[in-house]
Amino acid sequence: MQMRSALFILTVFFTFTNSYIAVAASNNNDKDQGFSVYELKRWDATSKQFSDRYEENIRLIRLGKVSLENKIYELQAYYPYTKYYDPFSEKLVDQMMLYAYIVDTSKDRSEVNQALDSFRDLVFKHIAHLGVVDNALKLSQLNPRLGDAVFFKKVRDLIRSTLGRMGNVGTDPDHAYKVITYAEEIYILETYGATIEKSEIYEVKDQFFDVRDIVTEDGENKQLFFDVTRTIRNVNLTNALAEYEAKTFIPLQ
Repeated sequence: MQMRSALFILTVFFTFTNSYIAVAASNNNDKDQGFSVYELKRWDATSKQFSDRYEENIRLIRLGKVSLENKIYELQAYYPYTKYYDPFSEKLVDQMMLYAYIVDTSKDRSEVNQALDSFRDLVFKHIAHLGVVDNALKLSQLNPRLGDAVFFKKVRDLIRSTLGRMGNVGTDPDHAYKVITYAEEIYILETYGATIEKSEIYEVKDQFFDVRDIVTEDGENKQLFFDVTRTIRNVNLTNALAEYEAKTFIPLQ
């Protein structure tokens, strides 16, 4: 069962990542990534504004001044617009594992404390990221020094509850699952016990849909639609802004 689950996750990751990279590359080759200087400057201002709002919510949650339940939708709405948004988990999880390894093995108290602080900062910076929170839960269950497992489970379950499987959600573009990380896609597909037959990203009127042809664990053929518009557009904007800033940066003499 564990082997099947691992293969399932790898299949979803590579399918989604390769599809996304293909779309992003196509956009990048069009007309200087397709964004005007005005759009990039507007994105820069928007991203700074949403990053500040996101971080203020996290600060209040960590201080216990607001409840997570009342802020989860805001966090999910703001996160894709922050400057550090990452729809994938691989790099973030690798960094978390490195910090956890240092905490487990280092004899240097200062190094351990620094790793603990870095681990917590990373997790809270990406607290709306299902893949990060799920990994934080697993690691904190193994080593309580890495955080409160009860809290991380609460966050994970709240994020999952916002995705839902009610009615005709996911059955067509008008009712597509709105996901902000590939970890959310994995979770939704797992709830169907899905075997993926086909996966392809389509662009329809400036919207992007990751369309999955699946067979459920009951043997039913289904087609699921995931709206990945924010993921693709926001990542492309962030990358284009970084390239623009690199080109226009004038080093001090």
